[in-house]
Amino acid sequence: MTPTLPPSNPSSGAAFKVRLPGPAFRSSYVFGSGHGWIVAADEESNLQALNPLTGAQVDFPPVTGLYHVESCSDDQGRSAYNLRDDVMAPGARDVYTPLELRLYLYHRVYLSCSPSAGAECIVLLLHKHNGEMSFARVGDDMWTRIS
Repeated sequence: MTPTLPPSNPSSGAAFKVRLPGPAFRSSYVFGSGHGWIVAADEESNLQALNPLTGAQVDFPPVTGLYHVESCSDDQGRSAYNLRDDVMAPGARDVYTPLELRLYLYHRVYLSCSPSAGAECIVLLLHKHNGEMSFARVGDDMWTRIS
């Protein structure tokens, strides 16, 4: 009897090795997934979608495209972000490193469809500390605040 190998299908439980595009995905922080894509914030706190099976990657508007985030430098001249807000959460600061900002600001990301659909795909971003929402379409330069 000839042994049969499991099919090359993720639903079979088989382990797959996938080469992901740079920058290193290991340094990203995942905030959502949908339609076969993973949405994560990179080392500069910018959101990207990655399809782990195809290696396709889609950038969303930068974190500075949010109405209350602007780029600045910290006391040592390193890259940082100034967070302007009407109602700051208890213990909140004004200036964050990129790594701190992605953990403080982002709560969850939802995709309306696969980002491979281009501008048809709407990304909904939930902000962490005060429950605000913003959205963008693939290809937009800015996030639109939902009030």
